Amino acid sequence: MKRYLIIFLLIIFTTTVVNAQSNLDSLKGILKNDLPELQIVIIYNTIAKNYTNPTDDYNPDSSIKYSKLALNLSRKINEKYGEANALRNIGLSVLNQSKYDSSLIFLNSALDIFLELDSIKAISEMYNLIGVTYYYKGDFDKTLENFTNELNLNYKIGNKKFIAQSYNNLGIIYKNMDQYEDAIYNYQEALKIEEDRGDSSSISRALINIGNIYFQNRKNYTQALEYYQKALDISFAIDHKKNIATLLNNIGLIYDNQGSYQNALNNFNQALNRYKELNQADGIAETENFLAVLYAKLGNFKKASEFIENSFNYYSEAGAKPRIAETLKDKGDIFLEWGKYNQALDSYFKSYDLSIDLGLKTDIANLYHKISETYAKLNNYKKAFEYHTLSTDLNDSLFSEKMNNQIAEFQTLYETEKKDKEISLLNKDKALQDSQLKRQKLVIWFFTVGFGIISILLILILRLFRQKQKANKILEQKNEEISLQRDHIFQQNKEITASIEYASRIQTALLPPQELIEKVIPHSFVLFKPRDIVSGDYYWLSQKGNKIISVTADCTGHGVPGAFMSMLGISFLNEIVNLSTEEDLKADIILNDMRTLVISSLRQTGNVGESRDGMDMTLCIIDFDKMELDFAGAYNPLYLVRNCELIEYKPDKMPIGIHIKKSEDFSSQIIPLKKGDILYTFSDGYVDQFGGPDDSKFRKKNFKELLLEICSTDMQKQKEILDQTIINWMDGYEHIDDILVSGIRI
Repeated sequence: MKRYLIIFLLIIFTTTVVNAQSNLDSLKGILKNDLPELQIVIIYNTIAKNYTNPTDDYNPDSSIKYSKLALNLSRKINEKYGEANALRNIGLSVLNQSKYDSSLIFLNSALDIFLELDSIKAISEMYNLIGVTYYYKGDFDKTLENFTNELNLNYKIGNKKFIAQSYNNLGIIYKNMDQYEDAIYNYQEALKIEEDRGDSSSISRALINIGNIYFQNRKNYTQALEYYQKALDISFAIDHKKNIATLLNNIGLIYDNQGSYQNALNNFNQALNRYKELNQADGIAETENFLAVLYAKLGNFKKASEFIENSFNYYSEAGAKPRIAETLKDKGDIFLEWGKYNQALDSYFKSYDLSIDLGLKTDIANLYHKISETYAKLNNYKKAFEYHTLSTDLNDSLFSEKMNNQIAEFQTLYETEKKDKEISLLNKDKALQDSQLKRQKLVIWFFTVGFGIISILLILILRLFRQKQKANKILEQKNEEISLQRDHIFQQNKEITASIEYASRIQTALLPPQELIEKVIPHSFVLFKPRDIVSGDYYWLSQKGNKIISVTADCTGHGVPGAFMSMLGISFLNEIVNLSTEEDLKADIILNDMRTLVISSLRQTGNVGESRDGMDMTLCIIDFDKMELDFAGAYNPLYLVRNCELIEYKPDKMPIGIHIKKSEDFSSQIIPLKKGDILYTFSDGYVDQFGGPDDSKFRKKNFKELLLEICSTDMQKQKEILDQTIINWMDGYEHIDDILVSGIRI
C-alpha cells in the first residue's frame, strides 16, 4: 500500500522575526506614540509577520488585520517596500488558512513589486512561497518552476542556508513526481551544505528526507529507521516540536509495515497529540489518515471510518488534490477490508478521476489493481480481468518508459566512442602523410646540393637507401595497422547499419498499416520518403466511434535522433487518445497534453545547454456525423481544397516542446466540411527540398499550385504525381530532409 510520508516545505524568511509576546505588546505600545508614517508601516508589518510564525503568537486573522493597516498606509504614502511586505504577509496568512487561490493573488502581487524594486532576497522568498502554494494545489510543474527560480537566485545571493533549503524543496517535489534519482541528488546536496554549516535542525530535516527514500521507495526499513532515529535524537536535543511529530509518524509507519501494530499505534497517538499542541491542521489530518488505515488492519472499522472521514474532510476543504486522491484510495482500502465492496469501488473510482487529472501514472496502475481485486470479491470476474489487464499494461508502459531512457543513454555513449575512434584514425593518416612528404623534400634537397660532389653524393645515396629500407619497414607496419583499423571500422559500420535497418522495421511496425488506412479513410494517400533508413517524420491514425484522428508530424532532426523522437510521439498519442473518451477528444487539448509529456519526459526547463528537442505537428479530428473538422497545428498548417480553391488554415507558432510560449495553450479551429473536400497535411521536407534549374527550394507557392493541378484526380494518382515531381526536382541534388505528405478526400 502506497504511503505519503510527512514532508517539509521550507519557507525562507528574509526579515527579522519578533517572537516574544512581550515584544509584541511593546510594539503595540509604541503605536500609541506620535510616529512618522513610514515607521508605523514597519511596525504594522513586523506585528503581522510575527502572527504568521508557528509560535504561541500564531494567529492568521490578526496577521491579516495588521497587514491591511500596513497596506493601506503604504499606498497612501507611496511606500512600495511596505506595500509588498503587507501583500506578502496577507498571502502567507491565507496560505496557512488553506485558501490557495487567494494566496497566489496576494503573493504574485508582492512578487511584481519586489521585481520592480530589484530586491533579490525578497524575490527569492516570493518564489519559495508561491512554489509552496502550488504544491498544496497539486500543480507540481509550477512548484518545480518556482523552486528552480528560487535556487538560482539563492546562488546569486550566496547564502548557503537558503541554497540548502532550495535543494531540499526540489528534492521533495521530484520525490512527489516519482523522479527518485533527482530527489536523492537534491537531498544529498542539501545535506552536504548543512553538515558544512553545522545546523542541527537542517541536518535533521535532511536525514528525514533521505530516510523517506529508503522507506517509501526502496522498502529498506532497517536503513530508514536508522536515519529517522538519528534525526529524532537531534530533534529532541534542540526541542524541535514539528520534527519530533513528523518522525514519530514516520517511525510509526515503519512499525505498521513490519506488522508491529501496537508500536505503530503508540507512535501515531504521540504524533497526533503533538500536532494538536502545535495546532497544525495538516499534520493532524495526515496522522488521522495513518490511524484510520491501522485501525482497519486491527478490525476496528468504526474507528477507522471516523478517522479517515476527518482526514478527507480537511483535505477537501483545503483543495489539496494529491492528498484527496490518496485519502479516497485509503477509504477504498478500508471499505474493501470491511467487506463493503460497492462503497470501496465508489472511493476507488473517485480517486482514479483525480489521479487522471494530476497525471499520477503509478497511482492509476495501483488503483486498477485495487478495482480488479474488488470486482473479484463481487464475483464479477469479467470486470476483474478487465482492470487487471489495465493494471498490467500500464505497469508495462511505465517500465518501457524507463527502458527507453536507458536505450537513449546507451546510444549516445556508443556514438561518442565511435566518433573518438574515427578521429584517432584520421590523426594517424595525417601523421603518416606528413612523414612521407617530409622525406620526399629531404631527398630532393640532397640531390640538388650533391649533384657536383660525386663522392659525397654516393655516401648520401647509400645512407638514404638504408634509411629508406628502414622507413619502408615502418611504413609497412603502419599500413597493416591502418588496414586492421579500417576493417574494424567497416565492421562497426556494418553492424550499425544492420541495427538501424532493424530499427526501421520497428518504426514501420509502429506506423499505421495500409489495411487500417484503407479501412478508415479509403480515399486517401500517404507519401512517406525518409531521408535516411529511419525517419524523424511520422504519420498516425486512429478511430474512436465516428471520429477519425489523423496526425502528420515532423520531429527535431532526422535519422536515428529523429526516429527516437517519432517513436516517443507515437507512444504519447496512443496513451492520450486511448485514455480519452470520444466526447473528450479535442485537437488543442491533445497538443497541450503532448507538449506536457514531451517537456516532462525530456526534463526540459528552458535552461541554456539543455535539450530543445520537440516536434511540429498537424492534428485533425474528423467527425463524419457532424461533417466538421477540429484542427490544431504546432507550426504546421492545414490546406483544404474545395471546388478547385485552396484554403490555408494557420497553425500556432510554437512547437510541441519547450518554448518561450510554453505557458500559452494551443488553439483549435472548427471547420465545416463538404463532400469532395480534400485535406492536405505535410512536413516541411517537400517544400524545402533543393533542386530544379536554379538550385533553389521547391517552396510553398509551387506546392500549392501543384495541389490545385492534381486535386481532380484520384488520390493514388495524386500520390504518384507528387512522388515523381519531387524526384524530378531533386535530380542531381542531395535529399536533405524527411518528406511526408498526406491527403484525405471527404
